[in-house]
Amino acid sequence: MHPIRRTAAAVIAAAALATAPLAHAEAAAHAKPHGVHASHGDKAGGKSGKSGKAAARVRAALKQVAVKDRALARVARSKGLTALPAEQSSVLVASVAADRAALAELRAAVTAGTTTPRGARAALKAYRVESYLQAVAILRDAAELADLAVDLPEVLDLVEGVVDGVLGVTSTGGRTLVRTAHADLEDAWALYEELSAEPEECTVDETEDCTDDGGDDGTEDGDDSGTDGGTDGGTDGGDDGGTDGGTDGGGDTPEVEPVG
Repeated sequence: MHPIRRTAAAVIAAAALATAPLAHAEAAAHAKPHGVHASHGDKAGGKSGKSGKAAARVRAALKQVAVKDRALARVARSKGLTALPAEQSSVLVASVAADRAALAELRAAVTAGTTTPRGARAALKAYRVESYLQAVAILRDAAELADLAVDLPEVLDLVEGVVDGVLGVTSTGGRTLVRTAHADLEDAWALYEELSAEPEECTVDETEDCTDDGGDDGTEDGDDSGTDGGTDGGTDGGDDGGTDGGTDGGGDTPEVEPVG
C-alpha cells in the first residue's frame, strides 16, 4: 500500500477508536434510564386496565338493554296478546313498539358515552315487561265476564272501565294501572254474582222479599176460621133457632078444664 494511504488509514482508524467511547457515552446520555422506562410502562399499563374495565361495563349495560328489548319483542308476538280483539291488541302492540324505541335511544346514548352504564342500569329498572302479560290476563278475564253479564248493564259498565284503564299500560308505567284494573274487575265479578244469584224460596207466611208479613195465613188460619166459625155458627145458631124458635113459635099451652 502507498505510504500516504497507509498513513491516512491509520489516522482514520485511530480517530474511529478515539470517537467510539465518546459516541457510546453520548448515546448513553441521550438514552432514558431503565427506571424511567419501567415507570412509563406502569402508567401505560394502568391506563389500559382502566379503559378495559370501562369498556366491559359499557358492554354489560348494552347487553342488559338487549335483554329487555328481546323480552318486549316476545310479548308483542305472544299468543295471548295476538288472540285479543284487534282493537285491543293493536293498542298494546303500539305501546310495546314505543318502549322498544326508547330502549334503542338508551342503547345509542350508552354507546356514544352520553349515558353512563350506571345510568343505563337505573333506567332499565323502570321497565317491567310483566305488566303487559298481566294486562293481557285482565283483558281476557274481562271478556269472559262481559259474555256472562250480557243482560246486566251495571256489570258491563264496570267491565268497560276496566278495559279502558288497562289498555293504557306500558312497561314503564303499568304497575298502578294493572293494580287498579284488577281491583275494579273483582268488583265487577262480585256485582255479577250478586245480580245473577237465584232468589230464595219464601214460605207461606212471608212476602215476596222473604220477610214475615205479620199475619197467620197457614195452618193456624185454617184452624181459626174453620173451627171457630163452624162451632160458633152451628151451635149458637142451632140452639137459638131451634130451641128458642120452637118454644116461642108454638104460642102458650092451652089450659085443660077438669072433668066433672
